[in-house]
Amino acid sequence: NTTKALVLLIGDSITQQGFSTAQSGWAASLADYYDRFGDVVNRGFSGYNSRWILEGFEGLIKHDYEPSGSIMSHKGVGLDKYLITLFLGANDASEDIGVGGKVGQGVEVDEYERNINGILDKLVASIDDASSTGRPDGYNIVLITPGPCDHAQWPTRSDARVSKYASVIRSIGASRSLPVVDLWSSDDGVPPLNAAEDMWDGLHFNASGNAKVFRKLQVVIRARFPHLIPEDDEKGMPMMEMHGAHWSSMANMPASGR
Repeated sequence: NTTKALVLLIGDSITQQGFSTAQSGWAASLADYYDRFGDVVNRGFSGYNSRWILEGFEGLIKHDYEPSGSIMSHKGVGLDKYLITLFLGANDASEDIGVGGKVGQGVEVDEYERNINGILDKLVASIDDASSTGRPDGYNIVLITPGPCDHAQWPTRSDARVSKYASVIRSIGASRSLPVVDLWSSDDGVPPLNAAEDMWDGLHFNASGNAKVFRKLQVVIRARFPHLIPEDDEKGMPMMEMHGAHWSSMANMPASGR
């Protein structure tokens, strides 16, 4: 029997639309990348902020993995063969924080930091449920900063405001030793995102933006999670265990063994 990886994507509409074929979505590219190696599960919720993901975690995320509640209970997943992306902030950074007792879509930056840490705590607990020893060497979780936006098309958002939320993600990544996909930086060799060129509506990614996000994720996977690289080695053989035996092993089996 072979095991497979679970790739769990948690976020807002930018994650939800990640499966868009019209815009060559970054999540769709990730699903293609992990084809035969793992299940890519999209848990993007359009319009959600970090508060609503945290408050609804049990129903939105953990409920999928009953009865244990651990993401490691995903059928066929091997221990440590998981990858989680957490990509929130586009809605948190909205200036619509609510007035007159009404709840807005925006979340102030200090609460955003608490919420992201709260979501991570729940994820870590879910992972540790599957192992009495936990993961002293870290967790396979990738944080993604909220990206730039076009204020003209989204008046309640601005790069100046969103950049504060991106800084929070960088800080949390550093404090928790988690890798960060930084959509504002080219330090990974991939150009930063640009609202005019990489978004179809000033906020959500077009094909160009999605390609950059996917390439940035590949850089992180190759650098930080070598056991999760679904690519061939120099001999043309998979570096990662495939779901089901490689065809060559089937072809070389004696007829009596089939």
